[in-house]
Amino acid sequence: MRPPLGGRFRFAIPILILGVLKVFSALWIYGRFVQDGVFQTRWMSIYNQPLNPEWLYIFVAWDSGWYISLAHLYTFDPLVQGTLFPGYPVLIKAFSIVVGSHWVAAIVLSIILGFALLPIFQAIAERYMVKGEALGCTLIMGSFPYVFVYTTVAYSESLFLFSVLAAWLLYLKGKLHLAALSAVLASFTKAYGILIVLPMLLDLIIHRRWRSIPITLIPAFLISSFVYFFKSQAILTRMILEINTATWQVSNAGTGYFWVRDYVLPVFSRGPIVMFDYWHAFALALVVIIGCAA
Repeated sequence: MRPPLGGRFRFAIPILILGVLKVFSALWIYGRFVQDGVFQTRWMSIYNQPLNPEWLYIFVAWDSGWYISLAHLYTFDPLVQGTLFPGYPVLIKAFSIVVGSHWVAAIVLSIILGFALLPIFQAIAERYMVKGEALGCTLIMGSFPYVFVYTTVAYSESLFLFSVLAAWLLYLKGKLHLAALSAVLASFTKAYGILIVLPMLLDLIIHRRWRSIPITLIPAFLISSFVYFFKSQAILTRMILEINTATWQVSNAGTGYFWVRDYVLPVFSRGPIVMFDYWHAFALALVVIIGCAA
């Protein structure tokens, strides 16, 4: 008799468990927004285009509107200092042809990719630990608050995590061309997606696979070419790359915080952390990831 975790059904377990959790979470949130029998959220007064049915509002947040705007026009208000990349909006545009709505396309894409990345993560984990442990790690990862939320709402996080994980799994399987293609998708989704190339290069150098190195450099070449050809266009300054991007330097949202200085370095300092807000959770998550990798 085949062991419980020996078949492919083990990859469906996280999808089923997290799927049930997301359904109950969505129902709970919907109930919280119903007052006097009327469903109402702050996003109803912000977005010009109403969502139908209205319960779809529980799957959108602030950046969702920008992604939809980019999918419509590939631009947005020049006064807004954004760091949004084209990968997610382009997919929204393409998928909207099928479903007939940019909003529905954005939501469905995020949810589908959020579930699709789970077996990829689990398959990667199984290369470093036994199947039972990999299953547990997948459930922990998928239920981690930030992952759980941002792979459910209409944000680019699902696409980014999916493409990064796919790139690494394909690389581990020796499919370098497909890994490079996934790395390109990750890079066009978020700026730091290009970093997935670094462990690939390091592994190739360690194993002296010199002929394969040019393949892993394809994402960097394509991104550099894209930036070069669009360097004088408004699309670059509004959507692709910001010199003062919140990702690397100072937040453009008016907080004035420097991410590396205020959110990452304090975690590694010997002194006490004076200010602790929710952004520090990202730095702590980074420490956990590094510890697991070690």
